[in-house]
Amino acid sequence: MTHYELLGISRTASAEEIKRAYRQLAVRWHPDKNPDQSLAEEKFKAINEAYRILSDSALRASYDFKLNSAQRTQTPNPPPRPKATTPPPPLPRSPYRRMIIPGIFILMLALLFGFFGLQQYNHKQAEQELAEATRLLVDEDTLVALGKLNRALVHDEELLAAYRLRGQVLLHLREFEKAYSDLSMVSQQTLPEEGLETELATCSYYLKKYAQSRSHLTKALRTNPENGKLFQMRGTDFWLEKDSLRACEDWQQAVRLGEQEAAGLISKYCR
Repeated sequence: MTHYELLGISRTASAEEIKRAYRQLAVRWHPDKNPDQSLAEEKFKAINEAYRILSDSALRASYDFKLNSAQRTQTPNPPPRPKATTPPPPLPRSPYRRMIIPGIFILMLALLFGFFGLQQYNHKQAEQELAEATRLLVDEDTLVALGKLNRALVHDEELLAAYRLRGQVLLHLREFEKAYSDLSMVSQQTLPEEGLETELATCSYYLKKYAQSRSHLTKALRTNPENGKLFQMRGTDFWLEKDSLRACEDWQQAVRLGEQEAAGLISKYCR
């Protein structure tokens, strides 16, 4: 019997639980309460010894280590061999099992066709909304057209033409942050194009992001290096970035390409 079993406690018992169990057993087996009983005296001694060891943390740790080592060295009895039994007869195969795999395949095909069908339907709806928005813009009904474009992108969030047109409408309404977001979506998925880069540059200019505006104008000039207006705009960006030398160079190039407004900027700011 271990000290824990003798005190009637678990091996994880706290110091308070050990003390409480000891007190109860010491009162019960004290020799004064059990005169002329050698068993009580031996029990009392064993209880005191158990308490002495378990109440001391160092002695308890050493005792637990020895107890664990003794338990690990014990060889467990091998489990009894299972009795030989006759395997049960196989269950009859259900005829419906042969239909499961084809049924799953047909269901997957149906889901696939349904998904692509829904995509095609949404794409057509988006194109109709886009066409109506274009017609409304011709009639200068800007806000209603904007609502149509919003619905078009709900139907098909990848319709770049709707992003481009909505970006142009928002630019017209001076919603520069939103306009830049839409036009940038188009720019990321298409090759650089003069008109789109100019629109992005305009948004950036009014958002006071002059370096960003200049970057878009540089891309636009790569597609059309003969556009004097672009040089004039980029020169203004340079000027606002405190780079007067490059600003004047761009304005001079704008004058050579026929932008006479740039000549006024040169006479005013360049020496």
